[in-house]
Amino acid sequence: MFSFNRFYEQLKIVLFHGTRKHGTMLLIFLLYFLLSHFNIFNHMTLSDKDPYSSFELITVLAAVLSSIEVFGRLRMVNSGINYLMLPATTLEKFLAAFLYTTIGTFLVYTLSFGVVHALIIGGNNLTSSVELAYSFPSAVELWNVFKTLLFIQSLFFLGSLVFKKSPLAMTLLVIISCILVFTFVMSWQFFHQITFDNNLLKPDEIGSLQAEDAFSMIKNALTIGSWILPFACWTAAYFRLKSTQI
Repeated sequence: MFSFNRFYEQLKIVLFHGTRKHGTMLLIFLLYFLLSHFNIFNHMTLSDKDPYSSFELITVLAAVLSSIEVFGRLRMVNSGINYLMLPATTLEKFLAAFLYTTIGTFLVYTLSFGVVHALIIGGNNLTSSVELAYSFPSAVELWNVFKTLLFIQSLFFLGSLVFKKSPLAMTLLVIISCILVFTFVMSWQFFHQITFDNNLLKPDEIGSLQAEDAFSMIKNALTIGSWILPFACWTAAYFRLKSTQI
């Protein structure tokens, strides 16, 4: 039976083990974000570029690195045994790791970046005659970042449990291989459709219909896959973790 007390303890354990490494990572990304506000080679004057242009990439990268390391103890014998013997169910351990690498990462980076951005722009507006707009991301933009984070996180979250050695490199290898296979299959289907249509359509009808059909087919496949794949990866990760339990 699910226990909120045990879940809370698991969440504290995940936070404790990730604080130093992920805290250092956050400071590095915050330093980069801070510097992106300025023209470094022009007497550190404020830049007119959007400092949030790299926010999505940084946040997703942070989620990837957190996901790869959140089950890192399982890859070492002693710490792995200690982790498996913790008094908690698989669901409680899974949810603690999942929330830490998704909602936790997103909120920490969104709030941290927002505070740094507000301090820089606010400081400029207090000391300069030129008042600048804060230009925070909109709710729609933040939602799109979060969706991207969930999709990418699910892949590396599963990879952290499947691969004991070099999970980051192995997960990337699998992703690249799948992309290549998907590209080959879609290309084969596209050219197969061209051959089929050549026998049915007039020459002036072929080009536009082929392009529209191929584009629509690829778009639909990617849209459906982008919604199904994360849930499939999370489910697989749960059962993979469950299979390792003592």
